[in-house]
Amino acid sequence: MRAEFLNSMEGAAEPAPIEDWVTPVPSTARIENYAWMTPAPGISRYQGYRRLAQMSPVKYSVENLEYDGAFSVSLRDVEDDQVGGYKLRMRDLVEKSKTPFKSRLILQTLAAGKSTTCFDGSNFFATSHNIGGYATSIPGTSGNTGGNLLGVTAAATSDGLTHRFVMLVKDSVLNPMIYQTRKKPNFMTDAGTPQSSKAKKADFWIDLEAAAAFGYWWNAVMVEITNTPSVLELIGAVDCARQALRRFELPKALVTDPTEYPHEQLVISPKTAHVVCSVGLETLFDRVVTQNLLGVNQAGSTSGLQVNNAYYGKFSVTTSNHLN
Repeated sequence: MRAEFLNSMEGAAEPAPIEDWVTPVPSTARIENYAWMTPAPGISRYQGYRRLAQMSPVKYSVENLEYDGAFSVSLRDVEDDQVGGYKLRMRDLVEKSKTPFKSRLILQTLAAGKSTTCFDGSNFFATSHNIGGYATSIPGTSGNTGGNLLGVTAAATSDGLTHRFVMLVKDSVLNPMIYQTRKKPNFMTDAGTPQSSKAKKADFWIDLEAAAAFGYWWNAVMVEITNTPSVLELIGAVDCARQALRRFELPKALVTDPTEYPHEQLVISPKTAHVVCSVGLETLFDRVVTQNLLGVNQAGSTSGLQVNNAYYGKFSVTTSNHLN
């Protein structure tokens, strides 16, 4: 049983797609302080003197939390196990401590971004931010004044349901999500000890210490859709997210700095963009990313039109219950 655990721990886990848009950060303390997250000054023509900018006194603290998984098994039950079921149970616990746990923690944190602050003191997903933003609202959205939380109302139905998706983009400096690791999963057991023999049972457990947190908010856009949309309305909502990404302006360290748009030259592709969507949008997003031509019924006619899909194959998709 011990060998089964150790062999499972040694196996490498395949990263989940969401991890490509997460910056891993090693941690050596209980609480990590990210005081360096304000963007660097812009680059302008030299005027004969140095334009020395003062870094903003931003303090973003992320606490590592302890996690564990454990179970106890009767030694007599182990002796009677003829099919290796307890080995499978141990292997299952080990595998859960790898990719599934990490991805779930990241997705839970991402979904909580509407009510959780990021480095600039405002919620990660907000209609406006304290640092950065853009001047004009996105056509077709409501309640947005330069932030990364957009509201869209669909007309295809009036079911009153709310659907959400988040568009994430990679950043060479800091991705939209952070995963800090202080203690990797560590397996322990009292199997084979006198205490285990006396109790006629063996305990098996895994401990780890980690945290998921937020990187740069301008690398993510959440869109909330009221009513279930048609596939064309969903494409329109995706386009609103694209426009927001293009318009984001980095904060200026000096008033004389040129305006910097971090995503104006972004080439949207599965290597650079990813969407996390609620369950209700899963089949619609499947059509968005896999169908080049979309059929649309014409008003007053039984015939249909074939329209080109501008977002065919442009990004990858992960479905998450946490966004429901």
